[in-house]
Amino acid sequence: MAKFKRAKDIKVGVIGYGGAFNMGRRHLTDMQIAGMTPIAVAEVDPERRQVAEEEFPEIETYASVSRMLKKSNVNLIVLITPHNTHAKLALQCLQSGRSVISEKPLAITTAECDAMIREAKKRKLLLSTYHNRHWDGCVLEALKHIHREKAIGDIYRVEAHIGGYQMPREWWRSSKSISGGILYDWGVHLLEYALQIIDDEMKEVTGYAKTGFWARKTAWKKDTNEDVASAVVRFKNGAWLNLTVYSIETNPKAGQL
Repeated sequence: MAKFKRAKDIKVGVIGYGGAFNMGRRHLTDMQIAGMTPIAVAEVDPERRQVAEEEFPEIETYASVSRMLKKSNVNLIVLITPHNTHAKLALQCLQSGRSVISEKPLAITTAECDAMIREAKKRKLLLSTYHNRHWDGCVLEALKHIHREKAIGDIYRVEAHIGGYQMPREWWRSSKSISGGILYDWGVHLLEYALQIIDDEMKEVTGYAKTGFWARKTAWKKDTNEDVASAVVRFKNGAWLNLTVYSIETNPKAGQL
């Protein structure tokens, strides 16, 4: 892995500068605040490339990833694209000698994640996942009480849940083949919360899901995300996590954890 004496020597870029949540701008801004140098954006939409050029006047913009990798001197690339593109794009960037940070989730399947990790190790490059809610105040407060103060004793079970009663929106996050399913959005955040709280090796994962209630009413039809899905994760120390995300719950539980 390349070594840099100063943060500003790290040239950073993003793949994806869409308008939803303005995540491209957020990532480049945060890396700039950390001292790194934003130099490149790859985005298929010409209007969004223009926005990037207005928000970062010195930025290089490219209509394709391949052209950015060929023409740019970028060292570190953040992927801000639909979940089913993460593995292919990460491998493309790694194989060109660039380190990669992917928006969560890292990829959709274990096989994809394994391939990405192997490539990064082979080329001695950085590969990581960005979890924007890792530093949420609610979790930091919980960790203080649980691990430092021992306020509630040993953790033997974490209950994590989110959702309500709402038909999935007509965007890619509602497509199971693109997003990975209902657990791959907020479910990833809740899983990451739980991993901080339990802080032990996972030994077994079991999953359950129900589909079909919303599918006939959505644009995605049979490819619509599950109506509800649950994962039960067992840890080496005997603790377990019950994680559920739902869109058909008319009387949802309060809170998330």
